[in-house]
Amino acid sequence: MTDKKPNIYEESTQYQHWRFSPAQLWEIRNKNTENAINRLKKHNQLETTMDNSDANNIKEYLTAAEELKLCRFYEMQLQIMSKHCKFNDMVMATAVIYMKRFFLYNSTMDYHPKDIFLTCLFLATKSESERISIENFGKQLRLPSTKNVLGLEFIVSQGLKFQYYVHHPYRPAYGFFLDMQVIYS
Repeated sequence: MTDKKPNIYEESTQYQHWRFSPAQLWEIRNKNTENAINRLKKHNQLETTMDNSDANNIKEYLTAAEELKLCRFYEMQLQIMSKHCKFNDMVMATAVIYMKRFFLYNSTMDYHPKDIFLTCLFLATKSESERISIENFGKQLRLPSTKNVLGLEFIVSQGLKFQYYVHHPYRPAYGFFLDMQVIYS
C-alpha cells in the first residue's frame, strides 16, 4: 500500500494559511474590527484626558461590513490602476489578493486602503517578475512622492506573513493555452 502524496497546492502556504470558510472570514474580520475599535476608544480616552476636553464626544466607528465595502472599492481601483500601468493580469490579481490578505488581519481604521493598495500593487510587480523601479512606478501613477509606498512595504509584507506566492487561475489558464498551441501546431 502506497501513501498518497498531497498535491502541490495542498502543500502551499496559500492552502495552509489563507483558506477560510465564509464564517471563518467574518469571525476574523469582526474580531479585528472590534480590536481596532477598542484601540481607538482607548486612544480617544487618553486624548480627552490629556486635553481636558469633553468626554461625552461620541465617535462613530466602521463596522466589519463597512470596512469590507471600503476595501472592495479600493480593490476595484487597484484593477483600474493595473490596466492604466499596463501590468499583466497576474500582477493585478496578485495585488488584489495581497490587499484582501492584508485587510483580513488589519483594519482600515489603522491603515488607509489608498496607501495600502499602492504598496500592494508595487509588491505584486516584484512577485510576478514585472519589475519596475519605484521612480517609474511613481511617474506612471503621478504620485507626488513614493516615500509612503516604500514606508509601508515592510508593514504590508508583515500583514502578508511574508507569503508572496499566490495561486490564482491565470497560471493554469496560461498553461492550458500553451498546451493548446502545441496540440494545434
